Amino acid sequence: MAFNFDDLLKQGKGAAEDVIQNRKEVKDVLHDLELSLSKFLEIEVKLKEYIEYVEADYDPMAALAQRFKPKEKTGFDVVKIVSEQVEISKEVFKLKRSDDIYPIKVVRDRNHSIADDQKEFASAIGEIASNSQFHLQLNSFKKEVEEKLQEKPRNVPRSE
Repeated sequence: MAFNFDDLLKQGKGAAEDVIQNRKEVKDVLHDLELSLSKFLEIEVKLKEYIEYVEADYDPMAALAQRFKPKEKTGFDVVKIVSEQVEISKEVFKLKRSDDIYPIKVVRDRNHSIADDQKEFASAIGEIASNSQFHLQLNSFKKEVEEKLQEKPRNVPRSE
């Protein structure tokens, strides 16, 4: 008995192309946010994603055992605003992508949004960008960066 997988392979190829496009769409939205934040704050910032892991138990004996176990992922990526000039970062929101990227879950504090496409994703990010608590966080971030830049030793040529 012969099996024909041609149609299934074509289906899989189309789905993979969709995933690649969806990744690009999410990356484009995050890049646009990064550019807008740099312009708004008048300092260069980056948005970086980090895998979120389940927090370890603080019982000393359990913590010792945890050191030898692989870390357990939560399924979320933490997106942080980062100043590479002075190594300061702050969490902005979390993302949880599905296998096909969309739907994508956006979480900030107790606010959760689910986006089915790039337009909805950009809208969810826009809600965060216009939030008063987010702006308080941005003010704090900028202040910390500026203070660290003031503390940073300058390269002053020595007089001989």
